[in-house]
Amino acid sequence: FLHTQATDRKGRLYLPADRYTTGMPFLIRTTPVREPAVKRNRTDADEFMYSLHVDNLIIDNNGNVAAQYFESEPEDTTLARVNHTSVEFNLVVSLEWKASMDYINRLKAAFRTASNLMYDVTNGQAYIGSVTIFDDSQNWENADIKVHASNIQWPSAHVKGIHYDDDRDVSLPPAFYRRDNSLQSLQVFYDTDPVDPSHLLFVTSLVHELGHYAFGFFDEYQNHRGGRIHADINFGFMDDPDYLNDPMSSEMSDYSQGDAIFARYSETEHYHRTGMSCWQYFAQEFSFPGDYELTAMIATPTDRGITSDKVIAGPNRDLDNPDFSVGSMMVFDIMATTTTNPLRRYQMINPQTQQPLMTNVKLEKNGDTKRWIIHGSTTQTGHIKLFNAEAGDRIYATGRDGGGQWRFLETIVGDTRKKSANGVEILEMKTVSGRFNLLSGISFNAYGDPVYECRPEPAFSSPPSVRVYSNAYVPEEQILTEVAGTWSSALGDPDLSDGNIFFAAPDSLGETFFISQTAAIRNLADMGEHYYFGGLQLRFVTDLSETTAEKIALLASDFPAPENGLPGSVLRVSDIVSLQAYPEGSVIESQIQLRYSTDSLEALGTDALTVCKWEDGWVPLESHVDLVYSTISAVIDGPGYYAAFLDLTKSRLITGGGSSIIRQVSSGLLLHPNYPNPFRSSTVIRFELHFATRVTLDIYDVSGRKVTTLVNRTMPAGEYNEMWDCRDDRGNDVPPGIYFCVLKSGKTQLSRQLVVIK
Repeated sequence: FLHTQATDRKGRLYLPADRYTTGMPFLIRTTPVREPAVKRNRTDADEFMYSLHVDNLIIDNNGNVAAQYFESEPEDTTLARVNHTSVEFNLVVSLEWKASMDYINRLKAAFRTASNLMYDVTNGQAYIGSVTIFDDSQNWENADIKVHASNIQWPSAHVKGIHYDDDRDVSLPPAFYRRDNSLQSLQVFYDTDPVDPSHLLFVTSLVHELGHYAFGFFDEYQNHRGGRIHADINFGFMDDPDYLNDPMSSEMSDYSQGDAIFARYSETEHYHRTGMSCWQYFAQEFSFPGDYELTAMIATPTDRGITSDKVIAGPNRDLDNPDFSVGSMMVFDIMATTTTNPLRRYQMINPQTQQPLMTNVKLEKNGDTKRWIIHGSTTQTGHIKLFNAEAGDRIYATGRDGGGQWRFLETIVGDTRKKSANGVEILEMKTVSGRFNLLSGISFNAYGDPVYECRPEPAFSSPPSVRVYSNAYVPEEQILTEVAGTWSSALGDPDLSDGNIFFAAPDSLGETFFISQTAAIRNLADMGEHYYFGGLQLRFVTDLSETTAEKIALLASDFPAPENGLPGSVLRVSDIVSLQAYPEGSVIESQIQLRYSTDSLEALGTDALTVCKWEDGWVPLESHVDLVYSTISAVIDGPGYYAAFLDLTKSRLITGGGSSIIRQVSSGLLLHPNYPNPFRSSTVIRFELHFATRVTLDIYDVSGRKVTTLVNRTMPAGEYNEMWDCRDDRGNDVPPGIYFCVLKSGKTQLSRQLVVIK
């Protein structure tokens, strides 16, 4: 922009002919609406949540943007028609860690592209005007967008969260490269510079989440029960943002009664909950009828006479060469402190075998108020990078190894330790002596205050303890007391809303091990009908009319739990989530949606995954699965323990990097392809053990029925060949078809598909 002037009260503007030449483009814009921000996070530069502008830009029905030009003769009067409406959003971003300027500059570039993309999907009617960026968790509680350090944080957002003055927000990982939670995702994240959010998938995901947060849209790839629908249709950027411009004009649905696929569209979660398409909802929320002098109306494709089956190119369709770069006009206010500390590289290993281990890693900052920075999971090779880990900070790593044994480590950043050839610091994990199962959660006392409680099997030899980490609380150790096999303690922070529970207990030798668990406590009245718990990777949808609870407490744990009621071919693929309610005996009519992680496994169908509830044994619930976004949903009717499970007889292992060998290095197991395959009369199954362990090798048919057991004994380390002669455990020949061999040691289960032919 070369110059800015204002019209007089009659809307006139006089310009000197020697400065403004004929044919010069110009923009006339007025702002009838400025909506004040409700979150307590704004500076003077971004005190408004959004502004509604009306201008004279011309966007035709093909999405082309044109400017208006001065008339051909200097003395002519140019009439400007201000009839194009746009919504400008102002956002506040907080980074969980102290970031580098390189990361912040990359983040700015990503937001510029995101603004251009938002302009495209709304056909030139919405964009991002300004972004204020904090780091080191400043303004964390009231940020519009929280960027987590965790490499397994899934992009998520609260619907219409921009209108609430609490922590309803958009949550993002530091970068987002793949749409799955597999081992390959973690490896890509580790191998690629983890501070490069300008990757297009990060941008499209950001705009999708802003569709939830700022526009109030629900997903269009799921139904209201949480199951994936209509994989053959893309309803727009709230369906699959990776395939824009197909099939709906301007990437937003505009279907109504009478359209060919309206019946199918009406099954989407967005239509089920709002009763209208995304375009219709956007127009309803942001149009300003005004008075006879000025109106600001959002124009839908239907308003423009564009039918729902016509694909048009919105403005900025080519993000590398935008037609009208609203991103280049963005304003940034950098409030970050920044750091020059490099990322530190670590690898977790088993000191006995020198094999790498997959673990979850957290960093405890040693400041005035101790706080966690959750970094997520290591790769399959045990590697992870930590943001601004400084001398004196503590690293905590926990997780199950392939044999189901719990591993843990506490160490101080800066301590001398051995390094590999490429400078990676090696951390040796410790092992719990003995095997324990644990069901733990947060209940409420008679006054509604939170109480931590757990039931271990076998019993602990001495009292365990907990420390509670939250943004406002310096943790102190609390000793639990035991009554009738349950250990409990009132939490020292009765106002806890979000945090982590650091649980420490003695193993069978009296040595202390620990667990890290994620906690959340909410008043149901503050949550509304839909709420997403980012730290727990869990969405909660409540029927408030049928629910009597005043508040709920959630606790997520990856520690081993009892397996009663589970067949041997089932693997837990989510945290165990404890849900408790106040007051006691409350009714909760809700749907929970868990995000699961199958690592190197892939479910062959939706029936391979199930949500189970603990009732002195795991009981399956009717479940709805989305295999693309790795979510599983179920309707619940009360408090309890819930988890997602995968049927290994209905899944397969994913090979990576072109290798035909499936390996789970953290377990010390290798399962090679059988040979021959397919086969007529027999096949040889080869596997390796890196240490002595008890193993089973079973054959299952496609219905999940066990056909025969080939191995069930303790075996020393080594390589083994087992032949299957196509007979069941009664000696009968099996019919031709697909079978699965399942190798199991502890909680680690590997499988291969076998094909018997005539």
